[in-house]
Amino acid sequence: MTTNRSRHSILLILAATLIVPILACKNANTVTGPAPTVNITGAWTGTFKTAGDAFSNDCALNVEAHATFTQQGSLVEGTLSAAPQGCGFDAVTFHGTLDRENLSGTIRGGGPHYGFEEGSTATGRLSGTILTLTLENHNRYHPGPIPGGAMRLLR
Repeated sequence: MTTNRSRHSILLILAATLIVPILACKNANTVTGPAPTVNITGAWTGTFKTAGDAFSNDCALNVEAHATFTQQGSLVEGTLSAAPQGCGFDAVTFHGTLDRENLSGTIRGGGPHYGFEEGSTATGRLSGTILTLTLENHNRYHPGPIPGGAMRLLR
């Protein structure tokens, strides 16, 4: 008789361990698989503001800026440009990823006077139709590059 009770108890415990997680997840809104992303392909326009006090006298604030992106899945390629009023740059290349509304990647290039050295980054966030990017020049030993800045772009 104790053997039957033991078997019955074990079966009840096993059934509970299987049923409880199923019932707990019944109303869950969990999504499995890769995070969905929006598509930022296309032309963007807005402003660029240079970072760093040393450049504030040489650079106009909130100059016209442009970006163009192509996207395949979460991978994003593009070019960034800002008007040449003091600290502008042209055709800076962007290589990165978009995870939901968060964009991050590396930037390089520019010129003819200011640009971004190898190892520089761009990180940002998409909020509706506004994309904000923070550009950081990680190699500040060369006198030519700007320290970075912020882009505010609209589609």
